[in-house]
Amino acid sequence: MAVDTRPAVRAGRFRLLPLGVVFLTVGLSTAVVLPFLSLFLDREVHASPLRVTVFLVVAPLSGVVASALIGRLSDRLPIRRALLVGAALAGVLGAGLTAYVRDYWILLGLTATATALANSLFPQSFAYTRALFDRDDPARAAFGVSLMRTVFSVAWVAGPALAAVLLDVGGFRLVYGMAAVMYALAALVAAFRLEELPLPARPVAADPDGATPGPRGASRLRLALTALTFVLLQCPLTVGVQAMPLFLDTVLHDVPSRAGLVLGLCAALEIPLILGLGALTARVRLRPLILVGGGCGVAYYAAAALAPSVPFLLFAQPVNALFIAAVSGVGIAYVQDLLPGEPGRATTLFTNTFPIGAMLAGPLLGLSAQVGYRWAYGMSTALCAAGLLVLVLTRPPARAAGSGPVGGGPTGTGISSGRAGGRRWPRSAGTTPGRGRPCSAHCSPAPGREPGRRAGRSRGSGPARRGTRRADPRHRRGHPGAWPRSPRRRAAPVPPPRGWARSPDQIFGVAARAASKRAITSDQFTRFHSRST
Repeated sequence: MAVDTRPAVRAGRFRLLPLGVVFLTVGLSTAVVLPFLSLFLDREVHASPLRVTVFLVVAPLSGVVASALIGRLSDRLPIRRALLVGAALAGVLGAGLTAYVRDYWILLGLTATATALANSLFPQSFAYTRALFDRDDPARAAFGVSLMRTVFSVAWVAGPALAAVLLDVGGFRLVYGMAAVMYALAALVAAFRLEELPLPARPVAADPDGATPGPRGASRLRLALTALTFVLLQCPLTVGVQAMPLFLDTVLHDVPSRAGLVLGLCAALEIPLILGLGALTARVRLRPLILVGGGCGVAYYAAAALAPSVPFLLFAQPVNALFIAAVSGVGIAYVQDLLPGEPGRATTLFTNTFPIGAMLAGPLLGLSAQVGYRWAYGMSTALCAAGLLVLVLTRPPARAAGSGPVGGGPTGTGISSGRAGGRRWPRSAGTTPGRGRPCSAHCSPAPGREPGRRAGRSRGSGPARRGTRRADPRHRRGHPGAWPRSPRRRAAPVPPPRGWARSPDQIFGVAARAASKRAITSDQFTRFHSRST
């Protein structure tokens, strides 16, 4: 009976549509608010410069803490969709109250609680994307993350312009009301159109001593150095954007509004480049792409520091767009690969580097105001070079036994390949190259044989040596702990003489190997078989 698979194909084809809607609404909810946050505090709340500074520091710090806690929780319990819904509802509460509340301390409390929880929606959306692709199509996981990052970038292209129109029509109440509606739409889509995903399986590395296997991932030192790399690479993004209007006005003596043309061209080029790099991740490793992107960042900011005019900056925007696409698009998948089985923690680790870099950008902008805004791009060049250097020095560790598909060994099986005598031998986890120890999970050492030696090479008499080879039938070809035959010993099979029955002994036993090399009579076969057993 034929089975109609068209509904399943259709469901698989459009399974990313609800997730794309979530990313679009999350991007719009933040894009209509953040560009005008300082203006809101100044005109509507009438906050002093000191209070504005405190507000702008508390907001990202509380978001970093909330995202980190929720990220760890999402990797321990299968509640990722519920966390998306909860974070979106927290955004509805925060944006809805901000539309009407004008008391500074109440707004500061909302920012440290409800808005901070809503900020976790961004990394958790990427964590959900990675978990979905790891389950359905692991080979295209990096491309899926880049695709969703593109949707978020499209939202930020349209969001500030939409916020400007809403601000002229209805003021900040309409702006924050629009953000609350976007959060509510994200909550509805996540609740009714997204499925709850199980926890991803964490790869484990077998312990040669038989201890309990533990989760495999990058060391804490490497995670810290990777986070430092992206802080150094993303801090220039904030410095370059905020310094651009002042750089055009005070240094290039041009119209400050042309900064929108420069930044808009970069945003337009960034979208196809993120998609292109995402498609390239199926063929090229992520680390070289980020290294190339960091090099583009050094080249762009060095060129901007020496730029003589605005057209020169326009011609340099493709390099800047490639830098942003590599760091912001590919960087998420790169950090996720460092923590397999923990997409929530990995994504949060990456996304938290941007607000930390933005906080570091404030003192650099203040220094640039004193010494000149060319120095803003000069310091950005130094930051990109430092981040690139840290990434180069943070080399990935060599894969150990059982650490994945090394030399063809399947992931999670504890099988890797070692090199002994110029030939590659598969070995079980915990063995040394050139040794064929029995698999501790299935077999025991054969009697009459010294542990740790190959079958057939144990000390003793001839019968003991022959008995060692036949001691455990699971040590034949196909078993994880077995030693393969040498290609020189492997002869082409010769069919047995006519009239013979194909018994199991003839196919798998010692007699079958002898019969494959020469034809023997029935009496010879009987005598040989009785002598070998």
